[in-house]
Parts: sequence; structure tokens; C-alpha cells
Amino acid sequence: MEGALSVDVEIYVKQPKKTILDAPRADIDNYIKAIFDSLNGYLWEDDKQIQRVYAVKQWAPKCYDGYFTIGVDKL
Repeated sequence: MEGALSVDVEIYVKQPKKTILDAPRADIDNYIKAIFDSLNGYLWEDDKQIQRVYAVKQWAPKCYDGYFTIGVDKL
């Protein structure tokens, strides 16, 4: 994709067997940076094209490994 982009990211982190946390502890910006860098040259030319981001992190359902979903729109 070329030009300015808006990106929606939902991050689902694998739950440990036991936790008292309501949400994953790691910083959401670290997840976003890893995802965006990995998509450079594939989904978009460079992540510097991204001008708007909506992101959510949460526990994945107990029977799932971690995963993410992504939506991209041109601005």
C-alpha cells in the first residue's frame, strides 16, 4: 500500500496458567512496533506512512496462543 494509512490492531496475548492481572503487562507500544516493523515491505512500503493508529491489547482465550488482527485503510 502507498500513501498515508490508518491502522487498527487488536493484540491477543497468550494467558499464563495463573495470573491475577486483568490485562497483559507488556507495553502496547512494544507489540505495535514489532508488528509494524514486520509488515514493512509486505503490507506497506514503510511504517512511517502510518498516521493514525487504534490499538487494543488483551488476553487471548485460554485455549489459544497469542495472535493479532490488523485492519488498514488509506487516508
